[in-house]
Amino acid sequence: MKPYKLFVLLAISLFFYQCDTSYFDGELNGVKFDGKVAIPLGEINVTLDEVLKELSGGSFDINEDDLITMETFDTLVSINSNDLAGFPNQSINKDFIISTAIVNPFSSEITVTGSSFFNFKVHNVNNIYLDSIRFSNGRLNLKLSSNINSTIVFTISAPFLKNKTNGTIPIIASQGVLSPNSSTSFVVDLSNYNGYFHLDENGNKVTNTIYFKLDYSIIIDSHSSVPAGRKLSLALDANNISYDNAFGTIVNKEVVINSQKVELSLTEILRRGDIYFAEPKIDLIFNNSIGTNATVLLDRVKVFNKENQSLPLKGSIVQETQTISGINISQLNTANASANSVISINSTNSNVSNLLLFKPTELFFDIRANLTTLSGEFFIKNDSKLDAFMRVTLPAYATLYNTEVRDTIKLNDNVTNQIRNTKSLLLNIDINNRLPLGGSFVLTFLSETNESLYTTDSQTFLNAAAISSDGITTSGSVLSQTDIVFNTENIEQIKNASKLEYVVILNSTNAQSTTGNPVRFFRDQDLTIKLNVEAETAIDEDF
Repeated sequence: MKPYKLFVLLAISLFFYQCDTSYFDGELNGVKFDGKVAIPLGEINVTLDEVLKELSGGSFDINEDDLITMETFDTLVSINSNDLAGFPNQSINKDFIISTAIVNPFSSEITVTGSSFFNFKVHNVNNIYLDSIRFSNGRLNLKLSSNINSTIVFTISAPFLKNKTNGTIPIIASQGVLSPNSSTSFVVDLSNYNGYFHLDENGNKVTNTIYFKLDYSIIIDSHSSVPAGRKLSLALDANNISYDNAFGTIVNKEVVINSQKVELSLTEILRRGDIYFAEPKIDLIFNNSIGTNATVLLDRVKVFNKENQSLPLKGSIVQETQTISGINISQLNTANASANSVISINSTNSNVSNLLLFKPTELFFDIRANLTTLSGEFFIKNDSKLDAFMRVTLPAYATLYNTEVRDTIKLNDNVTNQIRNTKSLLLNIDINNRLPLGGSFVLTFLSETNESLYTTDSQTFLNAAAISSDGITTSGSVLSQTDIVFNTENIEQIKNASKLEYVVILNSTNAQSTTGNPVRFFRDQDLTIKLNVEAETAIDEDF
């Protein structure tokens, strides 16, 4: 068992193990000893990091000023380019319908020519409007079908595409022939092209739209006709589309950074009692490789304690809109380019110290970023993403007020046997303390069924070192002397004990309330414990 858990318990355990009389075996027969023994049990040095490890249940760091700092780091969200501007596989069908019957009254065939445009919306993420894209992969499967009872000669082009090398518009089919009431298919490999979604066939401004031009010649036999309502259909299957980069605009696109409870890794130390951290900080860290800024509001952040009660974040940090920076156009071709933004929630701009005093077990972040192109053009790369992290930093500049350390340990048979052979016991504990921390303790001996057999009075065992106005200890060590007495009646009460519960109450120097007089804990602070025991024992040959 670690000495900083409860120094007194170490004294008890050491005494009972020191009094192991097995070394008398074979040498003393029929001998009975009844008297007092005094044993110095030694000296223990306890460093502050040992105390804080017991309180926090975790690790901590040392800053450049040797101030101890506890820290935890969590991932909130990672949003990639597909989440914002991905192209789902989709199938779309468009029709060109013959509105008026075409009649050939002549004894020879006639040809009726014309053009039609087929528009397709291929990107449907709300509030994101793409006008150009550099494709890296993808296929467009096209199927031209006709229920017209005449042969059709056609040419299909894709004015929204331009070859990456020479800028030409691709001709998908030239002078193709479609028999009456038939269909034919084509495939377009998008990896060779850039796409432009910003204009329709008439030059009007559009977004997220592609179109194909169909030039056709309908060959109508003599004395034949094409009834009204007959049609040409163009079916589009878009598959596995990806891109190197895309451009456009964003208008009030909401991105959920986090909308769930995040378990706090520092719950162990926060639940111990009233610990008021004077300079805590929660950093929201954003790495944004998208070509636009985002804004964030923190008006829906709160903490929950183990009773599921909540307390909201308050302060100027909540009232002000926060900005997440994005990369600029000059970084378009820079590998792994990212803009870093940190939103710090601290004791100056918020009530975060009181949130931690609430003994939270979970932090609820209902945070939503708003992406809007304020000026210039939004752009996104195939590897663009928005990552959000949370870092909670607790510098050990705090007030401990009635902070509790509690545990129950099992007493082994050797200890209980020694108790039965002890008439009285005096434990003396001398502590030289350089920590700005004082404490008292209560011991309760329990039966196997957790029935209380005997409870000691609360005793102060640790006097806190003095501090200056800025919370730094000002003197050397402070001596504390404690005697714990178990008389014959007490020994009788605890002789059948199977367990020992201890409760240690810690208070920092001058801690008159939960928030007053914070102290600073440094790496070089420690305490030294000297343990002595005086006992009246009975030893005989049956012991």
